Amino acid sequence: MNDKDIKAFRALTSQADIVKVELNAIGQHLAGARRKFFQNPSDELKGEMTELEKKGVAASDRLNDIIKDMGALLKLTAEEIEDIETARETGDSPPRYSRDQLTVDQVAPTGGDVNTLLSQSFDKLLELIPASTLTTYRSLAMESPCIKRENGLLSIVKGVVPESESPQIHRFAQCVNESHFWLTNNPNYDMFAGASLVPQIARLAERLDVLSNVPGAMKRIRSLWRGTSRDVDSTIFELLVAAGCAIKGRSVEFLEPRGGKTPDLRCHDPYPIVIECKRKRVLTEYELSEERVMRSLFEKLDTYARAAGMWGMFLLELSIESKLISIDEIVSCLLQLRFAGKSGSRATWPWGTATYVESAKLVNIGGNTRMYSPFMLNEVFGWNSDLAEWDGLICRVRNFYEPVLDMAEEPVGLLWVNSSEQAIKKRSWGPMSTLNEAIEQVPPGEFGIPFVAYQEGARSAIADIRTLNLADWLKECCHPANVRVPFGRIFRLYPRPLQHGAPDFIESSISFVADYGDNILPSLFPSNVIVH
Repeated sequence: MNDKDIKAFRALTSQADIVKVELNAIGQHLAGARRKFFQNPSDELKGEMTELEKKGVAASDRLNDIIKDMGALLKLTAEEIEDIETARETGDSPPRYSRDQLTVDQVAPTGGDVNTLLSQSFDKLLELIPASTLTTYRSLAMESPCIKRENGLLSIVKGVVPESESPQIHRFAQCVNESHFWLTNNPNYDMFAGASLVPQIARLAERLDVLSNVPGAMKRIRSLWRGTSRDVDSTIFELLVAAGCAIKGRSVEFLEPRGGKTPDLRCHDPYPIVIECKRKRVLTEYELSEERVMRSLFEKLDTYARAAGMWGMFLLELSIESKLISIDEIVSCLLQLRFAGKSGSRATWPWGTATYVESAKLVNIGGNTRMYSPFMLNEVFGWNSDLAEWDGLICRVRNFYEPVLDMAEEPVGLLWVNSSEQAIKKRSWGPMSTLNEAIEQVPPGEFGIPFVAYQEGARSAIADIRTLNLADWLKECCHPANVRVPFGRIFRLYPRPLQHGAPDFIESSISFVADYGDNILPSLFPSNVIVH
């Protein structure tokens, strides 16, 4: 830009700052006017509220015009402007919508950050936990690992191990123990649970100083061990959202339930806003029931395959829902594949297709690694923990009792995928119902922001359908007229162990802004709360 353009740009910047101050002031008055009207409706209060809304829209339009003029001075192309807007919507730079854009080769692994954060801050968290509670946690860890695999069977569905997500001990005890195991290189470390829990505990511990200045946060922290196991994941998310808001300069406080609709947080600036946090459970009942069927199938298949000396991988592609299959029929067909001739030959039946890929009785892994580490699973069973191509893996090796191994003995595995229309529909659920629940917690007359998180571990096709369904739903969604939702944020969480079990965590957010919303507002709130 020349001197004239620079001077004009500075003038526009000053104008934008003035309009932002005006918008903030209008927001403050409008929030109060809306609460008064919906608590005690009258024509006078409605008129006051409507007038403020008009002023807010006019100020927002002026700000958008100023931003367009600034873009023209910078000579930004339409594509560059679109990239900026998309980055603001997703919280990622560059923006990432597709599942295959969120892989270790495109997003730097967080393992080093996790180790540093946890080693520096974990003791601060432990100091808050009563000594008697910590003693109990440590005794649980010594008596029984957080995950028990009967006869060495490992089952992974949607990137997680069901036993890891539903531990027999309290969820927060699992959080503490797995973090301790990872720091001390304890062989009992459950890499599948730790991939999700360790990065979150590391971030929570690191944010304790910030949270100490958020009213109500310490009580919420104590509820992690005093409350129910089922609420731990959602409470950690609430705490991390509060810390993220505080770091962005927002003044927030936790709200105590007082009957009726009570959101999680109150934000006092740029104008009074409530924040409701929701975190969807990792596995739905449909996914759990599907896994149980496939586990039963594998157990029968594994018994007969071992008796017949069949080592290797069974690749099963179902064209009907798992609840409709005949386990005995499919197992019989899979065992017949040893007579198909060439290893890897594909056969078709009315219920789908299957392939048997034979392997040696002893498989050299290529180096020492943890039992069932991603490195081992990829080498022996073709399972990619970074970007899975299958709905699930169930497997077993005879030497499962070895904590570290370089040779897999008698491996038998089942990779499965269900391509039936109903299965895809039910597996590609979106966070829409959870988002609706969050919006429903906004009290009448309030401005509210929903922060919704869900863990993604499905193969690309399912994950991308989920994202597209969400995008389509957002275009058509509505909410009660007595609340305002200027914007909301969806957090997609991608935890997974890498290589020899190191925890890695990718967090990607998608934002939506209402027609009446302020496009600047999303930038005032965190787009990531667990990783940078």
